[in-house]
Amino acid sequence: MMSLTPVHFLLPLARAADWRHIANALDPAHDARLYKPKAPAGQRFTTLAATNINRYYHSNALLLPDASILVMGCEYGTCTAACARPTPWFFQHQAERFLPPYFFGTGRPVISSISTKELRYGATLTVSYTGTVTGAVLMAPAAVTHQNNMNQRAVKLVVVSNAAGVVALRMPPNQYVMQPGWHMLFLMNGDVPCTQASWIRLRL
Repeated sequence: MMSLTPVHFLLPLARAADWRHIANALDPAHDARLYKPKAPAGQRFTTLAATNINRYYHSNALLLPDASILVMGCEYGTCTAACARPTPWFFQHQAERFLPPYFFGTGRPVISSISTKELRYGATLTVSYTGTVTGAVLMAPAAVTHQNNMNQRAVKLVVVSNAAGVVALRMPPNQYVMQPGWHMLFLMNGDVPCTQASWIRLRL
């Protein structure tokens, strides 16, 4: 599973070395890895917290409005005799909330209000906030299945102005950059997202 955050990729949140017999996988890995594509070579992957739950086939992960990651589900059995005799499947009904490192720091801005919830492409949105804001990211909502989020997309917004706790943001130019519909707006303080995203709707 891979989840795109407003900052970087969490890649993956669960994985296994062998996917034979679909759900009877070998050597599950439980730790999350943070991938920073712009970091220097050799420093792009960081190992984060681990779970004690095996996540295999049909497990999923999705970004929540507070920038945490919901991790859930899977069907799997215990692989025996190199998967020659797979045990019966059973379903994993436990869900977990993964907290990336920015949850344990300071400096997360807070959105106080937005000028509107529905905008046309290229329009300007005004957002009031507390804290420090250096930019903004629009995140598409999740559509997850089979370890894949088919709808992941993150678009940095153009900052038109930013002063005295009010930032003006220009929406994407067209539907080819960000599809129509509802999206999560995250204000950013460097690599630190706001405490709660605001939902806005892009319209043609």
